[in-house]
Formats: sequence, C-alpha cells, structure tokens
Amino acid sequence: DAGATFERLRDEIRRDMAELHLSDARVSLSEVASVLGYGNQSALARSCARWFGRSPKAMRDHLRHHDRPR
Repeated sequence: DAGATFERLRDEIRRDMAELHLSDARVSLSEVASVLGYGNQSALARSCARWFGRSPKAMRDHLRHHDRPR
C-alpha cells in the first residue's frame, strides 16, 4: 500500500543520506541523527546496524578507509 511504499522510500533516502554524512568527519554523529530526522543517536545506531551491519562510528571508519575518491 501507499504507506508501506512511503516508509520504504523514506528508509532508502535516509540510508543514502546517512552514508553521505557519515563519510564527512566534520559532521558530528548527533548532527547526522538530526539531519536524518531522528530524535537521538540511538535511533541512528539502530538504523545503521540494520543498513550496514555496524555502528555509525564503525561505518564512518569503514568509509574513511574504503571509499576514497577516484
């Protein structure tokens, strides 16, 4: 239904935005949570675990070491 489609799209957009903002070390984890519309960092941590299988900090470290500009 339309509600499920909206939730899925919102989740996909949040995931993409999380990856983008986590790749920028200048953006604090609390700022990432806020930009994504979460009320706290624990909600961000739960989503990161679901999306990436790691914490926001671990994902940031992973991106820093594996997603270098070409």
